[in-house]
Amino acid sequence: MKLQVKFDFIHNMEKQMEEMPEEAIREYKENPDEFIKQGIEEFKEDLKSELNNDDYCWIENLDVKVVEE
Repeated sequence: MKLQVKFDFIHNMEKQMEEMPEEAIREYKENPDEFIKQGIEEFKEDLKSELNNDDYCWIENLDVKVVEE
């Protein structure tokens, strides 16, 4: 069995900036595209980890794209 799941993940960057440590804010300001790209990769790994709950099912080829900032 193979399932494809699509959903919208809403990221409030302004709210996150209020709570981010200074080091992360500096990294974001220096290279916002790379910062967001890294965040997406971490999100994908976190989602895979959450959904992989036993030896009989797992996630492959998870695709996350920015469609609107």
